[in-house]
Amino acid sequence: MFSNQLLFNILLLLTTIEIALSMSMNNMNTNMKSSSSSSSSASCQCIAATWDFGMIAVKHGIELMLCNNNTDNNNDNSSDNGNQRKDNNDNVIPCYYKAIDIVEKSINIVELDTHDQYYVGYGGLPNANGIMELDAAIMDHNSKYGAVMCLQNIKIPISVARRILEKCPHNILCGEGALEWAIKESFHIDYDILTEKSKNEWIQWKQSLLSNNNNNDIDGNAIMSISS
Repeated sequence: MFSNQLLFNILLLLTTIEIALSMSMNNMNTNMKSSSSSSSSASCQCIAATWDFGMIAVKHGIELMLCNNNTDNNNDNSSDNGNQRKDNNDNVIPCYYKAIDIVEKSINIVELDTHDQYYVGYGGLPNANGIMELDAAIMDHNSKYGAVMCLQNIKIPISVARRILEKCPHNILCGEGALEWAIKESFHIDYDILTEKSKNEWIQWKQSLLSNNNNNDIDGNAIMSISS
């Protein structure tokens, strides 16, 4: 029997696909009305998530996809940085995002959220020692990937993961080495990425262990919650 959560995720996926197909059809109709001397093909974009807090990313991703839909969808003219492009007259058009841009920017929204979820990123829970350690991974259309693990003092690990994908000779960086590399890449350092709410919850958790007379050594690498 399907759980309510599974049904919700299926409904969310179907709704997202319906929106993406609608966007694709609108784009196709626009292309058909364009000059016969130029040809372009419509593509279907889709964004989905498997967790409740992923809805935050899905909503933002759809906004960026809709933004793309309002511009000419010729990827050959898109800029390398993905958030602006030129039209056929070399006029700069802002608000064009490649798929990997949408993924990164949508996850950034979740990573920085402290109100609607507490599972990942800045609003997440620390490890057993009360230290925030964040993980993230990203893959492009060529199956090339970048990942970061146990990253401290940076609120947007998905952006570090993407930079690893694009510039680092390694696929995965971890711990102090990941932080050192991110600093060299000019990522902003924040030495207090544990919210007050998360800190208080961690303190309560520690106190509950003591109240239960559980004085065994705690593995410092034990994770209370997946942080990103």
